[in-house]
Amino acid sequence: AKKQKHLEDMSIQLNQLKIENRELANQLRYVLYHCQRTKIENDRLRLEHRILQEKLMNIRQVLMTRQIEQSSNCAMMWS
Repeated sequence: AKKQKHLEDMSIQLNQLKIENRELANQLRYVLYHCQRTKIENDRLRLEHRILQEKLMNIRQVLMTRQIEQSSNCAMMWS
């Protein structure tokens, strides 16, 4: 009787641990999925950042070139 009770208790504990293990595995999958999505989004944002930086540098170059041209045009008008 004692052995039977112990066996039943162990069986109940085993089932509880299996359920807990399944829940933990699901939580881990959820976290890994969101971690992967975050990494993909982070990579996309880094690329977008680089592209926008390049565009900004190009715009600055154009503006500086125009400024230099305007300055030299003004200088030519006064000379």
